[in-house]
Amino acid sequence: MENSSPSDNTQTGFQIGDVAGNVSLQAGGDIVAGNKTVIQNIIQQTLKQFTSSPYKFLASYDLSDRDIFYGRSALIDELAGKVPRHKTIIINGASGAGKSSLVNAGLIPRLADNGYTYVSFRDYSEPLQQLRDYLIKHHQIVETASASLLQLIQHFRTQDSHLVVVFDQFERFLLNVSPTKRRAFIEAFKQCMDHTHAQEMNFIFTLRQEFLGQMLAEFETVLPTFLNESARFNLQPLSYKEARDAIIKPLENLEVKIGYDEQFVDDVLLTGLVAQTREHEGINPPHLQIVCNQLYEAAYQRLNAQSMVVINATLYEELGGAQAILQTYLDKTVEDIAPTPEKTAIVHALLKAMIETAGTRQFVSLPDLHRALPDRLEIELIELIEKLRERRVVEVRQASYSLSHEFMVEKVRSWFDEREMVRQQAKETLERGLAEWKTSGALFNEKQVRTIRQGLPDLTEIEQQLLLKSKAALQKQKRVRQAWIATVAASILLAVIVSVSFGILSRLSAQKAEHERNHALKNQSLFLAAMSHQETQKGNT
Repeated sequence: MENSSPSDNTQTGFQIGDVAGNVSLQAGGDIVAGNKTVIQNIIQQTLKQFTSSPYKFLASYDLSDRDIFYGRSALIDELAGKVPRHKTIIINGASGAGKSSLVNAGLIPRLADNGYTYVSFRDYSEPLQQLRDYLIKHHQIVETASASLLQLIQHFRTQDSHLVVVFDQFERFLLNVSPTKRRAFIEAFKQCMDHTHAQEMNFIFTLRQEFLGQMLAEFETVLPTFLNESARFNLQPLSYKEARDAIIKPLENLEVKIGYDEQFVDDVLLTGLVAQTREHEGINPPHLQIVCNQLYEAAYQRLNAQSMVVINATLYEELGGAQAILQTYLDKTVEDIAPTPEKTAIVHALLKAMIETAGTRQFVSLPDLHRALPDRLEIELIELIEKLRERRVVEVRQASYSLSHEFMVEKVRSWFDEREMVRQQAKETLERGLAEWKTSGALFNEKQVRTIRQGLPDLTEIEQQLLLKSKAALQKQKRVRQAWIATVAASILLAVIVSVSFGILSRLSAQKAEHERNHALKNQSLFLAAMSHQETQKGNT
């Protein structure tokens, strides 16, 4: 593998069409599909068009990176062995654990080597329609709105091939797809589970661990045994051995003469990296990638004066060690490309537009970025985005832009002040509500209306229309609720009146009966007294 410089290797949409029959791939799209032949062509195409660093910095490893992806070989073996025995595999873990890299650069290529065809979701809007659009574009199938998920997926299978369907970063499905469409998709997924065997079709989900509970709750509503029938893996940080392989082995295939002092790796670098991990257990892949990328770039700069460079403790200390590299990399990048406060504010605004308040990154189009910064020229934004892309802070996917890794989200999120956070939450609520309204007619609830009103004073005509409709519906619901409450209250009051009246009548009746009984007893006593008196008089005479 020829690596002439540590320049960017982001895939920006090259297409490999009609490889191995009707299986093709559109790199960078919402869906990618292929087989062993396709992956081989991707790697060759990438080598022809791009030069690459042995490290990915903050970009995820992709299909084309299988030859530089190290550290997870034992887990890849285990996962590949589970696939034929389980219809579903769930891989969850913390943000930055390397779930996407594991699947895309490790597991999918291994399964392709074993004869599998793969279909992989990269982003989610409406999964069933995304599959239809992909198949229509790449396979020339007749468009049919009635085709089920099972029927759509089966178009990817050849007669004897096994198929694996990958839902990568599935938290985006839970965040970005409306509840109605999520339910429809899960019901369609159930049909796939009911009508296929593990030997012919498998499903792999990757998602952040904090979304696992929501996923299971929604799936088990339709598939009560979903978790019990799935193989689940909680992806942990890299062990010492895994991290050592990930550091040293990517350099072995380089033609440039850069290598590590392995004693330095064992005694200093690994210790420095593990110290940056919470609880000091294992090594986070993003930490490793950032530090090793910076070490490699510094070593590469020295190649002009030296025929060979060894990455050692001296170079490491010149950069300040792992902690200094990690704490300053994003700030230094922003400082380099935006040296004035005005420019810094623009870069911050661009990056803030690329995250959601829930703590995930999102892809944003250039027009949307320009709407977030209407006072700036579009060409100025393009230039800044390109500089961020060159530094691997931003990645490009089908003319949309996002942070290159979830690892940076928390740092960017810290740049929001309270007012900006309220506005961003309102914006996200409005965008999702508009999409749901257009597809299903669903309106906002009272909390959502309040959030939007507080955060977004200026709305478009259609946004105002949706809020007015929502407010009218809420007022109608309120009137119905108030009428129901009034009816219930009246019913309760009537019941109380009847109960009290019945109690009063019962008491009066009881008093009357008591009076009559006392009167009768009195009369009886008088009668007995009179009789006694008469008897006495008879005795005297």
